[in-house]
Parts: sequence; C-alpha cells; structure tokens
Amino acid sequence: MKFNRKIEIVFNHKTTLILDSQSQICNTLYNELLEKINQEYKNNPKDATLLK
Repeated sequence: MKFNRKIEIVFNHKTTLILDSQSQICNTLYNELLEKINQEYKNNPKDATLLK
C-alpha cells in the first residue's frame, strides 16, 4: 500500500524572493553547462570529455 499526502508550504515574501533568486542562478548555470557540452560535442565529438 502506498500513502501520500499533499501539504501546502507557505513562504513569506522574503523567503520567496530568496528561493526565486536561487532558482534563477541554478537555471543559468545549467544552461551555461549545457551550452558548453553542446559546443564541445559539436566541435570535437571524439575528444569530448565533459560527460566522462
């Protein structure tokens, strides 16, 4: 048997702004890394090492 429960978490305005900022930073870093990986595989598919 599986059990789950949804719980609403309410943050104050300051915490919401902090979490949003951190989320944007993570998103930016992810996109930059993805771009570097794509460029490496496009330019040197045999020598690509970022994912090894």
